[in-house]
Amino acid sequence: MLIWSKIRQNHWLILSFLFIFILRFVQVGERFHFGIDEEYQSLLGLSLIKDFRPIWIGTSQADTGFYLGPGFVYLHALLLRLSNLDPLILAYSASLLGFLIAVALYYTTRQLFNSRVALISLIIYAGSAFILTFDRRFWNPSPIPLISILFFWAYQKSLNDSRWYVLIALLLAGSFHVHASLLIYLPITIYIILTRLKKKSFNITFKTGLLSLIVFLALYFPLIVFDVVHNFDNLLTPVRLLSRAGSSFEPGLMFRHLQIMISTLANFILFINLASIFRIAVFLILVIINIHFLLTAKGLANKILKIIQTFYFIMFLFYPGTINDYYYLGWLPFQAIVLAQLMCKLKLLPLVMLLLVYISVNTAVFVNRPLSGNLLAKKALVQKVSRYLDSRPFYLETDRDYLYFGGWRYLFEAYGQKPAASQADSMFGWIYPTEISSQKPRLKVIVSENKVKLLKESKITITSKPFTANILKD
Repeated sequence: MLIWSKIRQNHWLILSFLFIFILRFVQVGERFHFGIDEEYQSLLGLSLIKDFRPIWIGTSQADTGFYLGPGFVYLHALLLRLSNLDPLILAYSASLLGFLIAVALYYTTRQLFNSRVALISLIIYAGSAFILTFDRRFWNPSPIPLISILFFWAYQKSLNDSRWYVLIALLLAGSFHVHASLLIYLPITIYIILTRLKKKSFNITFKTGLLSLIVFLALYFPLIVFDVVHNFDNLLTPVRLLSRAGSSFEPGLMFRHLQIMISTLANFILFINLASIFRIAVFLILVIINIHFLLTAKGLANKILKIIQTFYFIMFLFYPGTINDYYYLGWLPFQAIVLAQLMCKLKLLPLVMLLLVYISVNTAVFVNRPLSGNLLAKKALVQKVSRYLDSRPFYLETDRDYLYFGGWRYLFEAYGQKPAASQADSMFGWIYPTEISSQKPRLKVIVSENKVKLLKESKITITSKPFTANILKD
């Protein structure tokens, strides 16, 4: 009876979590995106599986020259080893991580605010088609929202118990292994500590401080080794960024960052190709809501939330490098919390109707998105081509720039026959130099997303919709 009573009391929450779970695990293989970023991580992980040795850095961050720690590469290697190299395990890991982020958001918001704000923020965040799309990828940016939520939780808890600074130290060091956008929490942490020192509310024991330092250095250690060997080149990257020509105060760069911000926030609410005027309208509405929040919100949790919101806006607007939409993944859970605090003031009926419309539209948008990633279709194509090749060496390429249609070199090794050489070698050949054939193979496999007519003799076409492989003999 007690269990049924609990279920009746929490039926909206249970239904919400069930729906969110289904959205993340329906068509796991079909909707998983395995592109060049996933291939990069997987090839690094595969190199550890074949020849394990300590590595000190992971992937580089875009155009910055900054290298992350190797933590995510080790995780990739472990998962691929458990699955016998099958990247489908990454698809399930991505969906599971997305669901855990939703759980963390609800639990944190319920503890720091109330259950109504928590439920609304859960629906806004986890029901977004934009978030659902990113939850079907497993790459460095994937844990960003979870780490951001944990920072928010730890900042609040550390006010009453200094032992939470150990978690903050762990998260700061872990950020160096995940994504550069999380380094925004370094100045946020410093600001919060300085503010508490000024108010004489920063009370931390020597034992806790020492433990926090040890935890940070232990997790950051691989990057320390790399910097010592390379004359602290990685550590000095932020200095180079700030001194780079066309720095953060260039109006054109700031305008491009603002465009990305407008697009990301608009997509977070409605992930469709809206006209620019509608995107700007959505952005302005959110700006007004955030300004209202900054001016009127009360409470300790909201005070920390205001600090995070302000730093995100300023830091990414003035950031001197390239920014993409996934840089804002750590900001979006907080946008959901701000919106939820405003919406919880509505009466029940209009609130329920508004949330139903929101979740219905976003679900429809997500379900109707084309399955361009479709790992299972790619797997079927690789297996068909490999059966035809029957161990004959071949050269692998794609019909367009590999940067935008990558992933195939790893998939052929995992699911079928490894190519003797490939288009991917110019980007990733340094990872597997001894596996590239010096002799030109007689067969060439050209993969495309649509059937392409090629004016070559001895052409054989193999299809696994929407992908096609044309096999040519030179």
